Amino acid sequence: MKENKLKGLKVYTLDQVFKKQGSEFKRGYEEESLRLTLANQLKAARLKRNLTQTAVAKKAAMPQSVIARIESG
Repeated sequence: MKENKLKGLKVYTLDQVFKKQGSEFKRGYEEESLRLTLANQLKAARLKRNLTQTAVAKKAAMPQSVIARIESG
């Protein structure tokens, strides 16, 4: 496994990590990446429409805290 050194730290590419950790790790990483992407898209859409989390929560019939948790990933 090729290693790059950065101030005494070993730096690995994602492919190197996936190869070492296996397919279950890669699947989990990809799922989490999709969740974070969706959370960022939802927040961007809310901000583009100048809506507060409270306003979105009312429209979705859920507490504002749920919107905050969704947006935080």
